[in-house]
Amino acid sequence: MLIVALLVAQAAAPASKIPDMKPVPGIPSLLESGMPEVPPQLRSRIEQYQNSRSANALDVAADGSQLLIATRFASTNQLHVVEQPMGMRTQVTFGNEPVNSARFVPGDPRALLYLQDVGGGEFHQVFRLDRRTGRSELLTDGKSRHEGLIVSADGTRFAYSGTGRNGKDTDVYVARTAAPRDAQRVTEREGTWQAVELSRDGKRLLVAQFRAIDDSDLHLYDLQTGELRQITPREGKGSVEDAGFSADGKSVYLITDRYSDFNSLYRIDLSRPGAKPEPLAPQIKGDLESLTVAPDGAHLAFATNEEGWSGSGRVNWTGATGWKPRGAGGWATSASRDASVAGTARDVLAFGGVAPATDGTSACERLTSAAVLRSTSRPSSVQASDRTRPLPSMHKSSCSDPPPSGRMGPTGGSSSR
Repeated sequence: MLIVALLVAQAAAPASKIPDMKPVPGIPSLLESGMPEVPPQLRSRIEQYQNSRSANALDVAADGSQLLIATRFASTNQLHVVEQPMGMRTQVTFGNEPVNSARFVPGDPRALLYLQDVGGGEFHQVFRLDRRTGRSELLTDGKSRHEGLIVSADGTRFAYSGTGRNGKDTDVYVARTAAPRDAQRVTEREGTWQAVELSRDGKRLLVAQFRAIDDSDLHLYDLQTGELRQITPREGKGSVEDAGFSADGKSVYLITDRYSDFNSLYRIDLSRPGAKPEPLAPQIKGDLESLTVAPDGAHLAFATNEEGWSGSGRVNWTGATGWKPRGAGGWATSASRDASVAGTARDVLAFGGVAPATDGTSACERLTSAAVLRSTSRPSSVQASDRTRPLPSMHKSSCSDPPPSGRMGPTGGSSSR
């Protein structure tokens, strides 16, 4: 009884000498005085902004036939597959814990690899889902923290980071999909190391070493010899926002702020160690956030962030480089609040974003969507809105009155590469 009395006393509102001070309804530990009552109509109106749903593009199948997305119909994000424009979303994971990172396995169209934790503890584990049976198999130890899941282009290997060695340092692990539980630890060093991308021939791995958000380095790991070589300069410091191999494996594309005021795009020639990287889109005065390279190497797609607004664009290697800045029109650029480049397959680029309506039908109409961009030519400039086709990973909520404040409707959603 004494314990119960103490708990009740702790939950009660603290004493106050301020006149008219009283507990907030439903929150007895919080006091208020002179606060106007929130009208039910306003509370209902705000719900439209707080309960908007997003759909995040996670990956695209190797043949471009399927898009993997994360969206929620209950309380947590789960994985869904979309197989055609405006087609049905097929839910493939079902559970109480959210799933926000997943990859297709090239060569096995009915398999998925994904990360999931328990209770928001962020001790994510790697799972393999067999879509034929709907059953998931745990591939990691069930207790360490894992992140940065990637899969090779041929589907024979996958890599991730984990703290299994000592519970503190984050090492990189590589496993064959044929023997997914037999992962090999390829780094055993102090600090945080993360797998970034496997080369298309499966022989090399890009590894990032993170000391701080503005102090990271990029390394090249040879899976055959075990050599780990740093490819960013040892002098100075800078970020490693994202990186990827060129299609022929001779170069690496890097997004970093090491050489400018923004996270910008550069190309590193692997045959010239120590050479200064080549800037590829210096005209963009904003941060780049993620990138992906087309299988044939003709295009590179990236996501940008300009004053909190995200967009996407392409770089091609046949002529001038350009992009559409914020305000130039197009769903994926000027209208997008959050965008992420999920991946490419053949001539398909998958990206996701959230955006307000631009047709004037409703001042607070809200659209969150994933879409694909199918490129059949090589333009002389980057145009992220060129020939986009929305897929049905979208949710729309509209209302007849203007929003209470600001110039756009509900915000929300997140991006994940």
